[in-house]
Amino acid sequence: MQRKRKKKSSGPEKPRKVVLQFQMGDGEDIASSIRIVGDEIIFTNKDGKRVFPRSGTIRNEYDRPKGPKVLSSVSLQMNRPLRYSPDDALRPYDTVLAVDSNIRNINGLEISVAGVVAGKWRDPQTRTVLDIGPTQALEFRNARCHPDFLAWWYLLKGVEQNPEFCKGGRLALIVDSHLGDLPAIQARERPILGDYYLPDWCTIFYASDAAVDGVVNKALRTADRFATDLLDQLGRYAVLPDSNLGESEHCEYFHLWSYVG
Repeated sequence: MQRKRKKKSSGPEKPRKVVLQFQMGDGEDIASSIRIVGDEIIFTNKDGKRVFPRSGTIRNEYDRPKGPKVLSSVSLQMNRPLRYSPDDALRPYDTVLAVDSNIRNINGLEISVAGVVAGKWRDPQTRTVLDIGPTQALEFRNARCHPDFLAWWYLLKGVEQNPEFCKGGRLALIVDSHLGDLPAIQARERPILGDYYLPDWCTIFYASDAAVDGVVNKALRTADRFATDLLDQLGRYAVLPDSNLGESEHCEYFHLWSYVG
């Protein structure tokens, strides 16, 4: 089975809109007004005192007949200034990863390849520029579960086992699927796979590769292109390579590919 890919539209860009959703507290913490100061969102109660939401999300989307097309959906950190930018929401995170999975039937095997892109802050102090590039790809053969969840599970487990990853740091994981499942996964109400729940040090960002509105979209598009390129290479083999394959409880085999640019 090959996942069909939609052609990128070459027509005029559809008008975007930003949708902000906040959950406020009770009593004096209920906001009665909202205003913009510079590029910061300020909430005040009926007495004019500044109040802060308990949680919030920001979505970038455009309208279409069958419903809004969500281009990005990001959970906001409440302990920092609130702004109208999904990219700005990346700043509290020390590590940024984007992962995109594509599926193709090759020589009778269902091959899933997840391209992984890493982001590194050019200046860790100001965190205004994020350099992104592919690092590795995860190849799964005949997965016994949804390949997207399998890729997230494998990637996060790998981060946990990496001695260079500081558990005190924060990880932003950019994905492009299962938008409806993400609130429950973010709330740790449902596992990603098996009994594995989203770690406390990780937040999932949703982005679509159908746009290049921001860094989150560009990172996802780079991961998608990386996964597609590897699938194209695998499709040229008369017999798929079987060196360096490992067994997994969720698929027949997996292979970790490193990016060489």
